[in-house]
Amino acid sequence: MSAQELKQLKIKGGTLRRNLKDLQMAQKEVEQEEARLAKFQQEGKEEAALKQQRAVIDDSRQMVPEARKRIAKAAGDLQTLFDAADKEDTAITGSEEYKAAEALLAEVAGQSQ
Repeated sequence: MSAQELKQLKIKGGTLRRNLKDLQMAQKEVEQEEARLAKFQQEGKEEAALKQQRAVIDDSRQMVPEARKRIAKAAGDLQTLFDAADKEDTAITGSEEYKAAEALLAEVAGQSQ
């Protein structure tokens, strides 16, 4: 694996890492907006405000499957590159990029179970 391939491994790993973070943020946003809706209901807010908040929650929920789809694609790209790596070359298997890719792929595999 050349320096260019190590660079690609780092880029693909960064893409996957960013998409994992996006998923976490989307899930957190859904929770926050649901809590906000519950607060609005307890306070007896107008139906229009409740309807608007439900729309916000729906929009937030739509981000979760999209983030999962991007994670699956990024993980597939990284797995392909990872599988193409020469496992006998210690310069590759000992590199930070390789270890980071391995950890990210394990994290994604753990989340999908």
